[in-house]
Amino acid sequence: MSQTEILLHEMDTAEYLIKKYQSLHLSVSQLADVLHYKSAASLRTAISAETCPVPTFKIAGKRVADVRDVAEYLDQARATSRQRAAFP
Repeated sequence: MSQTEILLHEMDTAEYLIKKYQSLHLSVSQLADVLHYKSAASLRTAISAETCPVPTFKIAGKRVADVRDVAEYLDQARATSRQRAAFP
């Protein structure tokens, strides 16, 4: 089992993101990476169009997302995907 697999097995999504990014908040660039957007610019477009699946807000003039919101979104997306795969 790889180091990443061990980490994923031992912690929940929020814990994993906090450990990886060393923060409770993700920058737009980090969020774009986690959500697999093509670029931070494309994520900013989604945020402006209010189509970003995760709420964002500003801290000290910088747009961020709370790791807990990101983790919740990822966990829900995974659960939905697993449900669809199990019940075609």
